Amino acid sequence: MPDESPEEREVVEIVRAVEAGTDGIAVPEELLVEPDQKAPPKAAPPVARSLYAQILAMSVAEKIKLALRGNKDARTILVRDANTPGLATAGSGDVLTGIVAAFLSKGLDAQLATAAAAVAQARAASLADKPRGLVASDVIEALPHVFERD
Repeated sequence: MPDESPEEREVVEIVRAVEAGTDGIAVPEELLVEPDQKAPPKAAPPVARSLYAQILAMSVAEKIKLALRGNKDARTILVRDANTPGLATAGSGDVLTGIVAAFLSKGLDAQLATAAAAVAQARAASLADKPRGLVASDVIEALPHVFERD
């Protein structure tokens, strides 16, 4: 599309390459086999490396491509474009995980639960109204107000 930014074009190109399998990264075999299937027997590689070591050795771009390829059912990438620097504090990831778990326990789809949790956490951080010194407990205290109706 002519109105796309260079970044949007790059994302489209990456997604197309991932879908076509032409992204140029070698995906570890363990990630290509569905959990209920058994991998076909094969000869051991000359130097066995753990899956963790293989992923650690990847570049950031390769990790992004791997995440896209590994997510065969969800081809939608959701981006929250708000900036909430106060969330760069100890415990905020734990709070986010708790919010995701709460949404999942209510039956939300995993991708929707994750996106909704990110928005709810950011909104709670802004409602806490602490430009400096925001801590995880401030976000937790403000969270109920995110769901209040006007």
